[in-house]
Amino acid sequence: MPDPAKLPFLLKLLDDESLVVQEALALELSSFGPSLPEALERLPFGLEPEQKEILFSLLGDHQRTLLQKKWKTWQSLEGTPAKLEAAYRILSDFQNGPFHKADLSRLLDSLTEEYRAAGETRDPYRLSQFLFRKKNIRGASEDTYYDAANSNLVYVLESGRGLPISLCAVYLLMGARLGLSIGGCAYPGHFLARTVLAGKTYLVDCFHGAQFMEEDVFWDEHASEDEALLRDDVTAEVWMQRVLRNLHEAFTRSGCVKDAETIRSLIEQEVRD
Repeated sequence: MPDPAKLPFLLKLLDDESLVVQEALALELSSFGPSLPEALERLPFGLEPEQKEILFSLLGDHQRTLLQKKWKTWQSLEGTPAKLEAAYRILSDFQNGPFHKADLSRLLDSLTEEYRAAGETRDPYRLSQFLFRKKNIRGASEDTYYDAANSNLVYVLESGRGLPISLCAVYLLMGARLGLSIGGCAYPGHFLARTVLAGKTYLVDCFHGAQFMEEDVFWDEHASEDEALLRDDVTAEVWMQRVLRNLHEAFTRSGCVKDAETIRSLIEQEVRD
C-alpha cells in the first residue's frame, strides 16, 4: 500500500525536469490508484492549478506508456474469448485511468452470476434477451456515438451503452463464461455476433435489441462480394484492429491528440507485425 505521508514529498518533485525522476514519480503516484484523489484532498495544502495540470499530464503520459508496454501481452493467450477479454481489460485500464475502481473481468463475472441466479437456461437466445432486453444494454445514441467511452467495456457495462462491436464483445465474453459458442462477423459498418441455435447459424444484431437473423437469409438480402470471408468468425486480432480504428477516430474527433497518436502507434505496430 502506498504511504500517504510520502505524498507531500512526491509532489515537490512535480517541477523536476529529469525524465528519470518524472517516470519514477508517475509510477509512485499511479500506485495510489483510486485512493489518490482522496489523499490529495487530505493534504494540509492545496495544489496550484499549474501543479494539477502537471500532475494529470504526468499520469496521462504514464497511462499511455503502460498501454504501449502491455498491449501485445494478450496475443500470447489461447482462444478468442481469452484474447479479447485481456485486450479489452488493457484498453479499459488505459481509458479509465488510475482512479477508477471497476475491473472488467469482475463486472462480467458479476453479470454472469446474476444470469445464473435468475435461473436462465444456457442458450444464446436467452442470453441475448437478458443482456439487451432485461438489462437494457443497447446501442449508443447518435449524439454520443463517436465517444471513445463506447469502446470501453467497463463503461459499456456501467452505462448500458456502446458501439455494435462493444455489445458483441459483452455477448461473446458472457457466452464464454456460460459455455456458449459466440463469434463475430466483421460486416462493414455494423459489427454483428454469430451463433448457432437449434442447428441453424444466426447473425445477431446486438446494437438493435438482439435481432436474430438466419445467416443464409441475411446474405440473400445483403449480398456482398466478401461473403465467403465474412462467413468466418473474425479472429481476436482482426476484432481488436477494428476496435483500435474506432478509438483512433474517436480520440481524433475529440481533440485528444496524444491518445490518438498512441492508438495509431498500436495500429501501425499490428500492421508491421
